[in-house]
Parts: sequence; C-alpha cells; structure tokens
Amino acid sequence: MYIFNHIPKCGGLSYRALLEEVLGRDRVEHISINLEEEYHPDPDAHRRYTMLMGHFGVKWNEIVGPGREWMTALREPIDRVVSTYYYWRYNAALSPESPWLHMAQTMSLDEFIDSGHYLVLQGIKNAQTWQLADDPRWRYHTVPEQDALAVAKQNLDKFSFVGIYEQFERSVECMCKYLGVTPPNRVPRVNVTKTRPAVSELSSATIDAITELNTADIELYKYALRRFCSEVRPSEAA
Repeated sequence: MYIFNHIPKCGGLSYRALLEEVLGRDRVEHISINLEEEYHPDPDAHRRYTMLMGHFGVKWNEIVGPGREWMTALREPIDRVVSTYYYWRYNAALSPESPWLHMAQTMSLDEFIDSGHYLVLQGIKNAQTWQLADDPRWRYHTVPEQDALAVAKQNLDKFSFVGIYEQFERSVECMCKYLGVTPPNRVPRVNVTKTRPAVSELSSATIDAITELNTADIELYKYALRRFCSEVRPSEAA
C-alpha cells in the first residue's frame, strides 16, 4: 500500500496515468487536501486503494493512509515556478474567484512574482519544502518557518521512492522496479504546461526574484537529486 504526495507541476498526473496503467485504474485514487478549509478525512474510505495520490502535505500521510509507503517527485524549483505561472495563465479556466489564477492571467510573470499575495506565494514560494515538511497551505502550518527545510529533509529520508522531474524516464524505471511491475512501452506525459519560455530565456532579474523566494526548495531539490543519483549507476544518472 502506497501514498504519493503530488507536488504541483512535478509530473504527478503523468505518474498517476502510469500507475493507473500498471496497478489498475480502480486501485489508484487521487484526492486533494488543498482548499482553504478544515479536513476530517476517514482513512477507512481509502483502504481499498493500493495507491493514494494528491495535493496534500506529509502531515496528512498517516491520517489519510496510515502505514503506507511514501512516494513523491520533485522538480528544479525555478523551472517549477515558471511552469506554475504559465499553467495558471494559459491552461486554467479564467476564474476571478481564485486570486492566484486571476493574477496569473492578468499580470506579467514579474508582476506575478512580486505581487506578494499569500495565495500566490503559497504556490511559488518554497512550495515543495512546505508540502514535504508540513502542509502546503500557509494557514495550516504547524512547523516553524525556520525549521521547514530541516524537517522536509528528515521527511524525505522516510520516502521509499523520490522521483526527479528532469529525469522522468529514469524515475519511472526506478519506480516500476520499486513497485515490482513492468514499465510500460510508452511513458505518458499528462497535463503539460502550454507555451512557455525556458528558464534560460528569462532575465537575470526574474531568475533572481524567483530564486529569492525558493532558497529552501533549491536546497531540498539538491538534496533529493543527490539521493536519486546515488541510487542509480552514474552512467544512468548522467
């Protein structure tokens, strides 16, 4: 039995499509605990599923799915922020009721990054660290900010599988080996962000602004990448 903390824009829906193929669609459930509300999930409602996936922090893992093996995937933080902005700008439906979407669809990338709105920052400021340390929703944090990176690293050590977005195909191979299933002939790519610039095309000022918001995520990503590379042969991780 497994639980997959799906960090937004880290390939989670591609993993979901793959897992549904190798485990069976009726054995995988995707749930979300990310709205601005209190949750009181019943773990008994999920026991029949082999895999639980969703946008929720690790503090929910033992509540939603006690005793399960933990899985997740991370992405290079600057690229993840850029992907998030352009996904919200072009892939999501116009929604003035959702400030983060409305702002992405009406502001430039630089304006968006500098907006300071907490619901925007919740999605683009050290979001990977918070999801793996506690809860991605700022209102429900229980870990002090100065401790978040250390706690996220400690939690990451508890994960049985940690994929890397930039090495998706190799991550899929490692995940299938871990699950004891045969990798599919074709690895699915789902929910890809539409037209967007590469990080290399951004101005240095834009990159600096995103970097300043993601110092913890950058360190956490390096930590995860070192782990990933240590678990595969050097020639395969290159």
